[in-house]
Amino acid sequence: MNHPKTNPWPREFLRSFQRKPSFRFAALTWGSRGDVQPFVSLGAELVRRGHRVVLAARAPFRSFVEEHGLDFFELEEDGTEELMHSLASSDGGPDGVKLFVTWQRRMVPSQFRQFWKATEGADVLINNAAFTGPALHVAERRGVPIFQAFFDPGFIPTRRYCVSDNRIHEGNALRNVVTTRVKNLASGLFTWDLVNAWRREHRLPMDLLGETHRPGLLFRLPVLVAWSPELVERPDDWPEWFAQTGRWRLSAQQQPGERLKEFMAAGAPPVYIGFGSWGVHDKTVVTEPPARGPARHGTPGSPAPQHRGRAEHVSGGRVRG
Repeated sequence: MNHPKTNPWPREFLRSFQRKPSFRFAALTWGSRGDVQPFVSLGAELVRRGHRVVLAARAPFRSFVEEHGLDFFELEEDGTEELMHSLASSDGGPDGVKLFVTWQRRMVPSQFRQFWKATEGADVLINNAAFTGPALHVAERRGVPIFQAFFDPGFIPTRRYCVSDNRIHEGNALRNVVTTRVKNLASGLFTWDLVNAWRREHRLPMDLLGETHRPGLLFRLPVLVAWSPELVERPDDWPEWFAQTGRWRLSAQQQPGERLKEFMAAGAPPVYIGFGSWGVHDKTVVTEPPARGPARHGTPGSPAPQHRGRAEHVSGGRVRG
């Protein structure tokens, strides 16, 4: 699709977008299973409603994607595991920032190249907003709408709260907005030159300091807020085109094993504590506090498998190790 001469980007696309019985969606992901699975769930529902969906992900997810009726576009290995292991073994601080910036500068040109191929013929793009920034520029150049999906409240500015040190902080409204915007803007500066090199190549105007395309500064594009209001409520200062959908979950297909059945039958319903795939320096420090929480209230808790090595039985509750 040629870039529209009138350049009605971006919100005007939604006002004039012509609905049709079947769209071709391109879902652009990055990362591990936890980053890919929500898009498989969303894509499967879109397919059920008569649309066609191609999902871009790494090779290990091909069978998982295709068995749910989605087309698959194979991305090159993105260094996710390497990055996680490196961050876990570093002492954080400047070394952690250096590792992330090095990875980011390697990935952005690759994402531009691969996302351009993956979106050929697409009517609508959906992306994991936190980690696939080039998708915004690709959508602009192709002249198609894009829906950004956020799975973490720390990337969207609001007066109600900000996320810092992996904690939600309330308080001063101005500080909350500035904290998130500065964080988003700073992350864009590391690849600003690479982004504008691509934009010049595709005859798009220069992106000044990444401001018009950084996820936290846009407020012009439709956003899918993919967490439950029971976890974090939707702030009143988000625009109406920010839709809080809740998590996108696949229907349960696996049957629980005998060990899990025994654990479930042995007491009150447990609380499952999961940590995803991010690396940590000390698993004991991470697993013990959340394990004590359910124990204190007499609720059985079960830490996620990747952090179970240091989990122990705690008085007052059950933690599976």
